[in-house]
Amino acid sequence: VLGQAIPISGEFGISTNPMSFAATPNGAYWCDQMRGQVLSLSGKSVMSISDIGMKDYFNDELRGSANWFIVGTYDDKKTEYNLTFGKKFNKRQFSPASKTVSYSEMVKGWSSFKSCNPENGISLNNEYYTWFEGEMHQHHMEFDLAGSVHPRNHFYGLQYYSDFTVIFNDQPGSVKSFNTINYEGTQAR
Repeated sequence: VLGQAIPISGEFGISTNPMSFAATPNGAYWCDQMRGQVLSLSGKSVMSISDIGMKDYFNDELRGSANWFIVGTYDDKKTEYNLTFGKKFNKRQFSPASKTVSYSEMVKGWSSFKSCNPENGISLNNEYYTWFEGEMHQHHMEFDLAGSVHPRNHFYGLQYYSDFTVIFNDQPGSVKSFNTINYEGTQAR
């Protein structure tokens, strides 16, 4: 350590999950499992990024999972912190309860759940690599090393299929206000 170590004030820690720590060019991310929080360090301040739209989710998921595998990685290309947590199920995959969620610095919020559940990951020369069972996977590539098309959602030799459910206009009789989309109608505000 060069110079004097100066503690940052606050009540958060890293609990027993040092693998959740991921350093970025502008700060750091980690998980405080005991408090059910995902945190970000920028400059000299610590911010709870789990409070941005997912406070209850992380509080419920992290606090009740004392023996879970929790790993954090940072994707330089997408500027996302990826947090993977869950139990190892068998040799090739995590349990169905395992999840990877991504916090995007560009949108300042949680942008996605992912199919990939890595054991570790790193960004190098603006490329993102993850490992599972000793097998490396390079993300965000359209073609593999042989020049063939690399299928999307194909991780560590397994093909995953993504889906999403859109719930829109669940109650057509009520007037709604949306933060991320525009709405036009007869009773718009």
